[in-house]
Amino acid sequence: MNNVFRSKLVGILLLVSIFNCAGQVLLKNRLIVKTDQIAKLRQELSTNNRAAASSLDVLSSDLGLVLLESSSDYTEQEFNSIKALKYVSYVYYDRKVDERKSPNDPSFGAQAYLNFINVPDVWNLTTGGKTNDGADIVIAILDTGIDIAHEDLKENVFVNAIEVPGDFIDNDANGFVDDVSGWNASKNNGTQELENHGTWVSGIAGAVGNNNKGVSGVNWKIKILPISGVRNVASVIKGYDYVLKMKRLYIQTDGKRGANVLVSNYSGGLDSVFGDAPEYKPWCDMYNLLGAQGVLSFGSTTNTETNIDLEGDMPSTCNSEFFIAVTSIDSLGLFSRSSGFGMTHIDFAAPGENIFNLRTDSKYYKNTGTSASTPLAAGVAALLFSAPCTSLAALIKSDRIAAVRAVRDALFNGVQKTNNLKPYVKYGGYLDAYGALVNIQGVCNGELDIPSQTGTLAIEKITLSAGNIEVKYITPKPGSYSMAVYDASGKLVRSDKFEVAEFGNNTLNYDNASFVQGVYYFNLLSDTGNAAKATFIW
Repeated sequence: MNNVFRSKLVGILLLVSIFNCAGQVLLKNRLIVKTDQIAKLRQELSTNNRAAASSLDVLSSDLGLVLLESSSDYTEQEFNSIKALKYVSYVYYDRKVDERKSPNDPSFGAQAYLNFINVPDVWNLTTGGKTNDGADIVIAILDTGIDIAHEDLKENVFVNAIEVPGDFIDNDANGFVDDVSGWNASKNNGTQELENHGTWVSGIAGAVGNNNKGVSGVNWKIKILPISGVRNVASVIKGYDYVLKMKRLYIQTDGKRGANVLVSNYSGGLDSVFGDAPEYKPWCDMYNLLGAQGVLSFGSTTNTETNIDLEGDMPSTCNSEFFIAVTSIDSLGLFSRSSGFGMTHIDFAAPGENIFNLRTDSKYYKNTGTSASTPLAAGVAALLFSAPCTSLAALIKSDRIAAVRAVRDALFNGVQKTNNLKPYVKYGGYLDAYGALVNIQGVCNGELDIPSQTGTLAIEKITLSAGNIEVKYITPKPGSYSMAVYDASGKLVRSDKFEVAEFGNNTLNYDNASFVQGVYYFNLLSDTGNAAKATFIW
């Protein structure tokens, strides 16, 4: 790239950045300030003219971040006066974040998505809830609001047993008063807000299973730590800071206090911004802090068809090894056209269209968006942490970072690769819970008695695109199979023998040019049966 072109490109990107920033909702009465002298800043506020109108809230002591909030907008002069303080590194307006959802499409059947990503095959070995040595697995859900009293969720909501509700005392000395079941990051109290979105997201990951009510989450039993009131950048950081403090307390007290958070999920964000910008770097830094304590974090990408590698997205562009960005596919495994993509920053896809799950007031509904794809992935990660494997349970205690990496890599290596998704995501496919289970076996030193997949022999779908014919099939177990292709007259056109890998679902690809236009019958053959599907090739 020559210097002239590089200069022009940088100029264009700067203009794009300025344009994108203009489209954000700035909260001008809220300032996020980075400082290494919080007490001195607090004293400064008490001596200036805004003392009566300003409050200071510590967002993250690890990152030196505080929120200054006023009943009226800060003037440019006031903004610059704070920015000019020698002990202040930077000042930015807080920004509103959005839930990652979009309007419903026609439904396709309650919870078919769990079968599509092979969750029931993992349930044959574990249904979640505890590590192999009996510790509760906690998944933190950050959202606008969560109905923790929902009939199909309340048994799985985390309860801080040491905290006495309503006594206005920080009984467990974690820095938060009356946080019996999570925290409200906007109101700074333990009262959860009621919103459909967060209730739906929570149910996808951990609605109570096998209880004769409603639906089942990816995990039948798990502890959901709700963080509600997440509506802006400050409350995102505040929410993650709460998770971080709860996990550290758990480690420091050997499980007597705090929460054993192993996974976090946030199905929201900001379009068209990058994680390396000063305004958003602290948000990304939280994933590194959490990862160092053994927490694997998940985030959804935008619900617009955007190449976020070029145009940006938060939190998708956070470059933390402990963060996984997820986009959406439809019921056939095809990329959802109203979703973000990027071969650098989006790791894989998961179902996100017409996902049936919980809503407030103990009701149920279907909704669509990357907001659903992410808790599916986070839920599968939590399920892997519950594998009946002594070495993984030991690793969670002895080397938290190694445990997170093991589960992360099992998810990546277990991805079901497809030609359709190769141009859209880093790992070229979609979430496969059974494939991930197979790939955690390495950490378990062969200890897992992995069950065979229970699906019947079938050709699931045949997709034609760009001169390629992709045949996706399902087999009940690994082994030798054949695919025979016949034309409309019954003449055998070709026959191929192949081996099916251990994780079961696979695809075969044919060159469209080798077929003349017409109807063809694809027959999948095993030693004990066959399955057929017809398609028209043009």
